[in-house]
Order: sequence, then C-alpha cells, then structure tokens
Amino acid sequence: MPNGHNAQVCNDAAMAVLKRYDIRCSDIILSINDTTNTSFATSRLIVGTDGTCNMHLANLACDHVTGKRKRMVNKEIIDSFEKCEDLRLAMRRMIGYVWNKKAKSRKINYVKRNEQIGYNVIKVGIDNNTHISSYARMYQQALRCKWTVHQYFAHEKSLVCNAYELSDERWQSVVEVEAII
Repeated sequence: MPNGHNAQVCNDAAMAVLKRYDIRCSDIILSINDTTNTSFATSRLIVGTDGTCNMHLANLACDHVTGKRKRMVNKEIIDSFEKCEDLRLAMRRMIGYVWNKKAKSRKINYVKRNEQIGYNVIKVGIDNNTHISSYARMYQQALRCKWTVHQYFAHEKSLVCNAYELSDERWQSVVEVEAII
C-alpha cells in the first residue's frame, strides 16, 4: 500500500507489485497516457521521459488556454485564465440561446431570417470535453455566421441582446483565440 497520495509514492507501490509478475514499464505505459496532470506525472516517473502523447498534451494545453482547466499545486490555483473562460462561456451561452434543442422556435426564426437574406444556415456546435478540434470548430463556426447571428439578435429585445450577444470587443477576442488555436 502506498504511504501517501502523490505520484512518486503511488509509482513506487505500483512498480513493487508489478515487478512480482514480471510486468515491465513499457507494458503499461499506454494505459496511463491521459490528459490529467497526475497521469502525466506518473507516466513521466515510470518511463523517465514524457509518456503522454502529443494529442493529450495539446488537449491539456487547450484546456488551460481556454480557461477550462486551472493549474493547481497543493490545492492552490497557480494559473487560471478567467478572461478566456468568460469568453468561452459567453460563446456557449450565445450559441445555446440560438441553437438550444429546448428552444426550437429560436432556431426556426434564425433559419427563416437567414433564408430571407439569402444565407445558408451554419449550425454552431458547443465545445466538448473529448476533442481538441471542438474548441476551434466552435470559434470558427461562430465567426462564419457572425453576421447572421448579429442580424438575428437585431430583431430580439434589447434585454436578450445584452444578455447573449457578444460585443464587438468580444468578437475581436474570438478572432484572436481562433487564430491562436
């Protein structure tokens, strides 16, 4: 049994047990490649170098940059990007308002207004936890239909516009984040 909860102690305990069954580090390294900081540290201890694959590192980096994940050491937040998180959540609220499954009338109105001005409907998806590309896709699709979304909100009440539509400054931030991603 490990004497503590840090990665080094868990690594020592696991390797002591696995050594009895002639299981090598290379046999198990694939099972611990994950996006969490703990699994990254554990794989580094077992292999001696970075054991996490590039896709998981990119996902972890995107989580930190978009503010979705905070870097913590000893239960204290070291790095957090509140402005990025606020922007991502504002995008999600705006997208959810128009394309929410529960509010079908809004989507129908959005489609009708696009047809009236001769534009195709681009459905904007919300980012998820499993794909790196979901961040880029959400920002890219929202930018592609920025003008039509603006036209949609132009016909809504000002209270709704203030609550859901992004300001020009925020749209500029979306452009910058999408370019970086």
